[in-house]
Amino acid sequence: MISKRLLLVVPVILAMALSGCGKLVPGQDNVAQKGSLSVVIKIPADAGMSAQSFLDEIDLDRVEVTLSKDGTPITETAVINDNDSSAVIEFPDITVGEWTVSAVVKDTGDYDIYSGTGSGVVTAGTSSTVVVGMNVVSATVTITVQQVADADSGTVELVLADESDIAARLRMLMKNLYV
Repeated sequence: MISKRLLLVVPVILAMALSGCGKLVPGQDNVAQKGSLSVVIKIPADAGMSAQSFLDEIDLDRVEVTLSKDGTPITETAVINDNDSSAVIEFPDITVGEWTVSAVVKDTGDYDIYSGTGSGVVTAGTSSTVVVGMNVVSATVTITVQQVADADSGTVELVLADESDIAARLRMLMKNLYV
């Protein structure tokens, strides 16, 4: 004969298994621990007088966004063009928690033109949004001119042989160079 205690325990175990409380249903706990994150990239309309003429000659190509949390990076890429002032990259079905966001806008020569960072919190079953403001990536050019005896003054134009190189866009004209 079946005891009354067994008749009470079996329905409780069955209810726990079906509801996921006992984690007997595979993946049940994973569904509740996921959400999504939309990353909005804002490209500045004006980079300032010193950089704007340079930026006008750049052909933007794509934006690469990387999320990282607990040493786990996730990267997505979106195509953009010169007329875009923003881009949205979706990260669906990612684990809950705080994510670090880093973004880079690249040109057709695969050079970083803009970069930005931010962070966002993903909560279970919801969609969150992070807006990342972008800044022009800084660069440094160093030119060393050695003194040459008996040199005349003139004009020097720096030109790289590979016109696709971004540095070729940074042509510097030095007038009346005296050595």
